[in-house]
Amino acid sequence: MRKTIIISTAGFLLILAVLITMMLTPRDTQSQSATAEAETQQPIAARPSCPPIGEIDLPCLGAERNNQGKDITVVNLWAWWCVPCRTELPLMQQLAAENPQWAVVGVHADQDAARGAQLLTDLGIDLPSYQDDTNAFAGKLGLPSVVPITVVFRGSEKLGVIPRAFTHYNDLATAIGEMVNQ
Repeated sequence: MRKTIIISTAGFLLILAVLITMMLTPRDTQSQSATAEAETQQPIAARPSCPPIGEIDLPCLGAERNNQGKDITVVNLWAWWCVPCRTELPLMQQLAAENPQWAVVGVHADQDAARGAQLLTDLGIDLPSYQDDTNAFAGKLGLPSVVPITVVFRGSEKLGVIPRAFTHYNDLATAIGEMVNQ
C-alpha cells in the first residue's frame, strides 16, 4: 500500500507542478493568434506584370499592373483548386506564345493569392494574372459562377464569353479566333 501512496503522491506533485507552471507562464492570446495567422499566410511568388483588361480594376497577382495593352485581350478566369483549370492553363500559355498580337491573362478567382501564384509556378505558367478575391470580375461582367471561363475583349468591349473548360489547344484557338474575327 505504501508503494501506491508514493506513486499517487508523485503523480499529484507532478500535476500540481504543471498547473503552477501554466498559471505562472504569461499568455498573450492576441500575439499568439497573430503569430499563428502569419505562419499560415504564404508569401506570393513573383509573377509577370498585368496588362489592362477592359475597365476592370483588380490587383495584379504577384506583380504590378502596366499600361501596355493590346487590341485583343483573352482573359482566363481560374482558381487554384479547379482541376479543369490545371489542364486549361497550359493551353492558355500556348495561346499566348502562338498569338503574340493578343494579351492573354488570367484572373484568379479565389481568396488565397499565394496558392494561386504557387499553382502557376508549379505548372510553369508565366502568364500575368490578376487576383480577384471578391468576385468583382465575374460580378461586373455578369458571368456564371463557374471556372474556368474565357472572356475575350477588343479594347474595353467584351466580344464574348466561353463558360467551358478546354482540353485541346486547337479547340481553344479556334473558339478565340472565331470570336476575334467576327
